[in-house]
Amino acid sequence: MVVAPTISAIWRISSDFKGIYPMFSNDEDQYLAMTREAYDGHYNFGNVYLKEHKDKPYLQQPLAEIIFAEIAKILNISIPKLFAVNDFLLPIIGVVALYFLIFLLTESVVISNIFSVGYYSLLSYWFNRPINPQFSFIFLFLGLLIIWKITEDPEKTFKRYLGWNLLLAIIFGVSFYIYPFVWSSILVAYCLMLFALIIKNRKIICYFKNFICFAVLSAIFAVPYVLNLQKVIQDPNYTDGNLRFGFIFNHWPGAYFNVLLMIACLIILYLAVGFKYESRRALFAYCLAFSGILLNWQNVITGKAFSFSMHYYWVVVLFSFLIFSIAASILWNSYKENILNYKNMLAIFLISVALAGLFYKERRSVAFGFAGFIDPLNIEEFRDRQKLAAIADWFDKNSNHDSAVLSFGKNYHWFVPAYTYNNDFQNANAGLFLISDDELENRWVIQNFFRPNIDREYIKKHDVDIWANEFIERYQSRMNRDKIISFFAGTKQPEAEFIPKERVDGVLAKIDFYKKLGFEKSLKQYSVDYILLDKDDLDYGFLVDKFREMPFLSLVAEIENSLIFKAAE
Repeated sequence: MVVAPTISAIWRISSDFKGIYPMFSNDEDQYLAMTREAYDGHYNFGNVYLKEHKDKPYLQQPLAEIIFAEIAKILNISIPKLFAVNDFLLPIIGVVALYFLIFLLTESVVISNIFSVGYYSLLSYWFNRPINPQFSFIFLFLGLLIIWKITEDPEKTFKRYLGWNLLLAIIFGVSFYIYPFVWSSILVAYCLMLFALIIKNRKIICYFKNFICFAVLSAIFAVPYVLNLQKVIQDPNYTDGNLRFGFIFNHWPGAYFNVLLMIACLIILYLAVGFKYESRRALFAYCLAFSGILLNWQNVITGKAFSFSMHYYWVVVLFSFLIFSIAASILWNSYKENILNYKNMLAIFLISVALAGLFYKERRSVAFGFAGFIDPLNIEEFRDRQKLAAIADWFDKNSNHDSAVLSFGKNYHWFVPAYTYNNDFQNANAGLFLISDDELENRWVIQNFFRPNIDREYIKKHDVDIWANEFIERYQSRMNRDKIISFFAGTKQPEAEFIPKERVDGVLAKIDFYKKLGFEKSLKQYSVDYILLDKDDLDYGFLVDKFREMPFLSLVAEIENSLIFKAAE
């Protein structure tokens, strides 16, 4: 189901397909750009979009992108084509890994099949999203599987528990450079399980030795990350970058759906198994539920909130499916022994309601694969995008590596860094790397130099294009705070300001400044080698004649509906 829309789209345009693959999931363009960056030999990942910031340390963990870039080189295929292949292969690997995890927990083939396939069916749209969670969650499945094996027999020989903890440290260490929501989930689940077993079995030394082995080995894997982090912290744009990436200081709880789902799982577990601490399966299920709560509400204690609750949503849904499978296994055994009681029946009912609710909530995701066979996307728009293949070919043959391209057209901002070895002049995702807010604002204003009537509301509407996620996360935090205060105080709080007035005023002032400076002088502030213009674009088509008349621009190529201008040194 994950790959069906891609196959359907390519099949429907048939011979018109030129290698520009469809994109269905959010952030896919960023993963393409990052992987292309590694493919082109830039392993610092300072900024995958902007020419001037290549050598800065990375803010986002790049290991997965490096892995796939090297695979693409070995197979001699393009990054987008490899991602299309991954849409088929990685979900299969993930389902198999999840199946074995559930089978170890339940020892039931039927339950393992139902819940492993059910999880991927529920989140089929999200597992079309490359890298995360498509690739990274395989490590989460394997990590939880190893945690289960480590805690199977606490009195193993030194070699055995050292071996299992070495495997877990490898999984943890690799995921450390791929996705923070994976390694943090593994860490919390493992710590809680060891803590629970210490309370249950009173074998502190045994479990402490396991954790020390894991911690020491994991620390070794973390050394390169720590060295990079030192460089990141020293960068003058570290604070700005963190805020735009979604790091904020906030003690107020949020992610209410995620937490409520975990609380529902706790209720189901109590009804299904009670507090059977002698059952390791039940203990593991309880630890998963509390892990889900702790992951989503850790900021209540630490004061450090990171990005959106959506990212842990995939984790808590996984935890809920594992908990449901464990509860279903225990309930099935009770049924066979004819010892079901009213609490067990209520647990079965609540599992059914929870699953029905999740599938209803994710009905669009569930329909994604099936809809792919019928109407995966706007076919005519997809067919028109194939014209971009000729532009990519021209840049590869005629431009220097890492040339900066200023694009005017709806298809270009995602296309240039993903399909060529060149860079954008301005890109909304550039704010997710080390760069100042001031420069981001400048680039956006210059990018929109010819757009008339940019007012306060237009800037607020396009805040992500300028400041990435900075104000979204802050606003959500304030909304959560105000909801809690209003609930307990019984008074409605004044509406929170989405973007500070002074920030919008600053952008408006820059618009006036650059208008007075003029387009040519504005461009000289940053590197621009080419201007790419879609002459049929409704917003920018009028620039064709204007650019032809500018003495510092020379028309070097005209490819169907697109013009390429070379900017003077």
